[in-house]
Amino acid sequence: MGHVDGKVLLAMMHLAKDGPRKEDVAMEDHVVNVTPVPPCVSTSCPEGYIISNDLTTSTNCYFFGGDDKQNWTNALNICRMKGAYLWAPNTVAEAFAVKNTTGFGKHEDIWTGLYSPTSDENFEFVDVGGALTLDTLPFGERDQIDNEDCVELELKTSHNWNWDDDPCDRPQQYMCEFPMKTCTQKDMWYIWLSLCSNE
Repeated sequence: MGHVDGKVLLAMMHLAKDGPRKEDVAMEDHVVNVTPVPPCVSTSCPEGYIISNDLTTSTNCYFFGGDDKQNWTNALNICRMKGAYLWAPNTVAEAFAVKNTTGFGKHEDIWTGLYSPTSDENFEFVDVGGALTLDTLPFGERDQIDNEDCVELELKTSHNWNWDDDPCDRPQQYMCEFPMKTCTQKDMWYIWLSLCSNE
């Protein structure tokens, strides 16, 4: 087996601490039987999208529709055309990072991917998952429940985020979120084994 820098090996072992599975790798004097999975390569943002300016809160890319107001279904389809989904913010820090990245202001109603497929005040993020109600939001406050099926997010004041269920056919601003590819444990072992076999 070729020489691998000790720091590289240590990093790979740390990231994939459980080790390779026997069915993936068998090693004697060289590497053999490596499962043919592509190495993990960071994807770039689609055209018109920009990456979050705070990578500690999100490594994804975002597109703000601006003055192009759409109903919820149209907004969702616009996002999907680029492999993205309607915004699914998980933390208040992420919400502020996306605001600072895309430049939207206060008091703007922005469609998120949160909707109620069963029209019963139980919601989930379309394309992403994660069931919740307007009483179990990840951050912020909820507006009065209007028994509508689609949810927008608004920065009411400098620090207060507000979630509101609105009619899905109402044209509003929207935010698309594009997930950047991440390395799985299997990807990391593939890269390490490739380094060894190519030495």
